[in-house]
Amino acid sequence: MKKELYSRNWDYTLYEVNGKQIITVTIFGRVDYQRSFYLENEVKESEYENLKELSEDIRNNYDKFKSLEITPPILE
Repeated sequence: MKKELYSRNWDYTLYEVNGKQIITVTIFGRVDYQRSFYLENEVKESEYENLKELSEDIRNNYDKFKSLEITPPILE
């Protein structure tokens, strides 16, 4: 079961899927697309806004997060 926990338009969406938190990040380029990644540590509701830094890190350092990627991405 998928549940949207938080969303920042044109940046990222945080989901809970089967008890695990997943961030779907918008990647900007000639064509914008989305990639999803498991979060290594659970994020509390008070910390959702702090995921902005993580989304930027994922965009700039994809190889660092590749092992956590989910394909196909989790979308609405």
